[in-house]
Amino acid sequence: MPGSLSIDTISQRLCLTPRATPTREAPPAVLSPKLSLKPTYIIDDKVTESEAVIETCQAVIAGTSTESSMTVQEACTELTKRKASIKQSKKLMSDIAAKMFQLYANLLSEESHSHWDKIVTARTASDPWIDIYGDERDGVSGKTYDSFQDCVSFHLQLQFKSDAAETQQCYISTGLKKPSKVPVRQFFLRVERLNGYLATLPCLYFSPQRNATTKLVKPYEDAELADILLRCCPRQWQDQYRLTNQGTNPQSTKKLLMVLETIEDSFLAKPTVQPSKGADKSNGYADKSGKRKGTNSSADRIPKKVRKDSKYCQLCNEHGGAHTTHNTLECRKYNKDGTPKYGGAKKSFSNGKSKANFAQLIERCAKLEKGLKKASKAVSRRKKRSYSSDSSSDSE
Repeated sequence: MPGSLSIDTISQRLCLTPRATPTREAPPAVLSPKLSLKPTYIIDDKVTESEAVIETCQAVIAGTSTESSMTVQEACTELTKRKASIKQSKKLMSDIAAKMFQLYANLLSEESHSHWDKIVTARTASDPWIDIYGDERDGVSGKTYDSFQDCVSFHLQLQFKSDAAETQQCYISTGLKKPSKVPVRQFFLRVERLNGYLATLPCLYFSPQRNATTKLVKPYEDAELADILLRCCPRQWQDQYRLTNQGTNPQSTKKLLMVLETIEDSFLAKPTVQPSKGADKSNGYADKSGKRKGTNSSADRIPKKVRKDSKYCQLCNEHGGAHTTHNTLECRKYNKDGTPKYGGAKKSFSNGKSKANFAQLIERCAKLEKGLKKASKAVSRRKKRSYSSDSSSDSE
């Protein structure tokens, strides 16, 4: 399918190769950096909680709080403590974000690394800056979780089209078909991996082309993916699965894989029938003995095909000639009364007359051969006589 992306193509376009040391192992979620930034959520929650406590302490110090039981001295102590905690948390968040930006950059090639640096500078250090939807925002955002996700999206949009996720989703649902030489387990693994890329590839939902009807592209659920995988298998496998499962649709890829592996083993155990030289061309295959279907012994012979358009000429059959190449009304050799059409003294002949004519021809050839022999002998005698007369005249 045009525009669809394979696993190898996605990896090559992202250029995910470590640049620091050859022995350095990449994290398991290279294309999902969201997992590595989860601690920032916890720190952010702590900051939000501390800010709420600071507001309460300030209200107690100002004497406007009636709900809190803290004294003014306790509120001042807690206020100082919370401000220091917020300052430390924000510093920790910025350090974690900077490390994640650097980690993503280390996994890129030299060419992609330069593009990444430009994207990070434009998104985190510019004022104003443009978000993923094309809107202009004021202020410097800095290196945060949201800015990191925007930078990753901008970088992916350099390598893929803006509707890569929609194209890939359509390819998985309509363009896949299990190859005959690929085991069903390997096919399942590759399709599940392609399905996982749908959450990372650029989609129209996060682009300036977004409108009210644009939907976010998500990976297929387990039941949906199981139904797609079943439709990718051969038709005989699908029929066998529905026979064994009473026509119900699959709800789990793991259970579907177990059933399809059993079906795959049963089909591999069956001997493949190959057509032989004696196979019937009409049905396309022969049995194990090499005989065409319908022959039970060596005495049974294949009947010859009867020509549907058999031709017969009665005139040529009676007077001589090829009588199976045309019909009587199409005869060009004889008239209806049996006389030749092109004049001449062509005599009608039968099988007996043709034999007599052949014997006469042989007799004539023999007579001609005898005449040639006699003529050659006479010529040789004349040569001898002329030679003897010439030699006698020279001697005189």
